[in-house]
Amino acid sequence: MTRLDVALREASASLVLLRDARFPAARWERVDPIVTRLEEARRDGDADAVLGSARNLEDSCSHWRARRPAEPWKNASTG
Repeated sequence: MTRLDVALREASASLVLLRDARFPAARWERVDPIVTRLEEARRDGDADAVLGSARNLEDSCSHWRARRPAEPWKNASTG
């Protein structure tokens, strides 16, 4: 297993955090560039950048979860 394989495995685990994320729009605006950097790093085969992006993504998701627990989404029109 190469260094890039290990980095991609960690990145995959980080992306799982986004699967059920319910961030406000402002938070998605911060997360989107991290995902873009991750994608570019993967394309370029840059293991260090993949790891860095994956860790930034984890930090971003963890920080939000620590500050505000997940709440079910409510449609304003149906309550």
